[in-house]
Amino acid sequence: MKRALRLGEIAVSLNLLTLPRLAGCLDVQRELAGQGHWVTLGWLLVARSWVSPRVVSTLLRTQARSRGLDPARTNHRVGWISLCDRERRAAARQILTRYVGAGRIVEELQSRVYLLEGAGIRKHWTELALEDGILVEGELRDILFHPAPHRQT
Repeated sequence: MKRALRLGEIAVSLNLLTLPRLAGCLDVQRELAGQGHWVTLGWLLVARSWVSPRVVSTLLRTQARSRGLDPARTNHRVGWISLCDRERRAAARQILTRYVGAGRIVEELQSRVYLLEGAGIRKHWTELALEDGILVEGELRDILFHPAPHRQT
């Protein structure tokens, strides 16, 4: 039986990634996992701007086929969110007002931000909250585009 292909192997075979870059990403992935933070290889490739989210999605479909899975039935999206400052402030406000123990959540997300920065990846903690599903992007959009009515004095 043929062995299923790994995402990094597929990317290298298509000349989308070099072996040293793959090794570096795998080192970062292991380091983050050792700290209790799981990130996918696809996410790291996008974070380093080496491939686009669309390319990673295509690689994941290819990987699913190599495993005998129907790509249409697998999750082949890469969670990558980039927010402007206004959106970050709205997301932060939403987390801090919605969750009991929000300080702990923010601390965990910020610790992950520092680890990522050490690997050369710049993200804001609110972006990680959206990617992790702590916040739903639709809820954030509702806050941004449907502000609360002004209070009358």
